[in-house]
Amino acid sequence: MSSSDEKRTDNTEIKGSSPTAKPRLIFGVSMTVVLIGLAAFFTDTSTEMIQAIFPQYVLVVLGQGPAILGVILGMTDAVSNIIKGLSGWLSERMKQRKSLVIAGYSISNIVAKPLMGVFPSTLPVFLLKILDRVGKGVRAAPRDALVAYHSKSKTGKAFGIYSAMDTMGAIAGPLLASLLLLITVSMFTLAMQLQFIIIFSLVPGIIAILFLFFVQDVKQKKEESGIAKPAETKKEIVNWAKIKPIMVLASIEFASLNSGFLITRAGEFLDLMIVTLLYAGYNIVYAILSIKAGNVSDKIGRKKIITIGLILLLAATIVMGLPFTNGSLLIPILVPVAFVLFGLYNGFMDPTSKAMVSDLSEKKKGITYGIYYFTVGLLSIPESLLFGWLYEVYGAPVAFIYEAIVLVICIVIFVVAVPETLKNHEEKG
Repeated sequence: MSSSDEKRTDNTEIKGSSPTAKPRLIFGVSMTVVLIGLAAFFTDTSTEMIQAIFPQYVLVVLGQGPAILGVILGMTDAVSNIIKGLSGWLSERMKQRKSLVIAGYSISNIVAKPLMGVFPSTLPVFLLKILDRVGKGVRAAPRDALVAYHSKSKTGKAFGIYSAMDTMGAIAGPLLASLLLLITVSMFTLAMQLQFIIIFSLVPGIIAILFLFFVQDVKQKKEESGIAKPAETKKEIVNWAKIKPIMVLASIEFASLNSGFLITRAGEFLDLMIVTLLYAGYNIVYAILSIKAGNVSDKIGRKKIITIGLILLLAATIVMGLPFTNGSLLIPILVPVAFVLFGLYNGFMDPTSKAMVSDLSEKKKGITYGIYYFTVGLLSIPESLLFGWLYEVYGAPVAFIYEAIVLVICIVIFVVAVPETLKNHEEKG
């Protein structure tokens, strides 16, 4: 490490900075956090323009049902999160996070996502979707670790800003998909429209990667890496007091609702264009709330915010489980309400849960995020498979009510088993 590297009090070094220069701040956080947020914005534009129409792509173009959709969503999410777990460990061993982040974004944005539109059959789409999630898994833990290291004492705010920018891309994606549907409606069949949207995702995907080359990496010192003191590192990693809350937090994933099923349920009653706009509306709510939720959790604690989010998810699940009939006057009222509730849930949950994991991680942030994501990955397989099977065999109401019951159990476990992790809040209390 050169003498020009900035040395920090938390035993990390930010590569390429002057020791006397103050870090550049935007919106009160590091420039690196903003650059990562911009990369996330364009990547999520690419991802969500596909996500908004992917259930229809499976049903219309691939000719499959909810059970196969559940297999694709469950297996690909599992691969993503398990790879996140491995990448967290790898980022600590390599002590290089930026290269993993760029590699992960490139796999998804340049290769996997656009090729799903080029090869419109079940097996290639399934394999490419897995490859896309591998890319997401590779980048997630080192990216979250970069955000955490650059956030200093404002972890909730940093993750809130990152999540807001990420979600703004999720707003742009469905809106762009809607625009492309409108432009191509007289040019292509529906199947060709869906393929075109997926291939077009390459454009924002490339832009995202360009921002990452300006990100400052963070390199840990040898004594922090654990190589010099393996016994001490092992003790820190396997400390059950720290791992148990992470495992419980991750277990909530078993009762989470994949947005693909929300879109599928809405598509039973509404036109695809309207569904994509509702999905954009969900992401607007998510974006507006996520930055505020991160700030509030820094003040009042993580646990309260997460609990509120889970209750909102429960409400959304119950609404979508109602036995609607075609033409019901409740559909144009309650279906949008469910999308808003789902947006509120994610706005509360996403930045706050990541900040809670950071609270529990101390120095080993990459590994800690890895443990969290690995557990989420294992649990997402049975969750999506079972939900998709119930949806196809017994119908949407049964699947959503089942999800609500499991969610109630998970809320109780979370409230009882997970303590507040924010030290400042504990001291004030």
